[in-house]
Amino acid sequence: MLQQKFHLRLYILGSNFPSPRCILLQTIIARGDTLRDRLNDKTVESKLPDVALGDFIQSKVILGEPKRKYHSTDSGTIADKPRFAKEVCEQITNFNELSPEAKKLTKSIFNFIPPKYPAASARG
Repeated sequence: MLQQKFHLRLYILGSNFPSPRCILLQTIIARGDTLRDRLNDKTVESKLPDVALGDFIQSKVILGEPKRKYHSTDSGTIADKPRFAKEVCEQITNFNELSPEAKKLTKSIFNFIPPKYPAASARG
């Protein structure tokens, strides 16, 4: 596990942290799986539109058998989407780690919800 965390730090060096790649790798390591090799952002961005995420993780990212299955046998997509989403969210600890699209969506949802304490709200 320590070796995996060290390798993750090497992946992050020189990249625009946070990136989808880093968050994905952090999630995989947190699940206790071993990373196959280095992935760069272009590989992730170019492969993901054409490949189901679960298949991509199991075939390109992890080494050996996963602790828990990532993909659905039928579709190749993430098998347990709510659980995987929760695991990914646990790796995101700061608003600045969100993509521009996720920040925009988060702000829209925040502004949609009426403030419970109007004086304490920070709408904007």
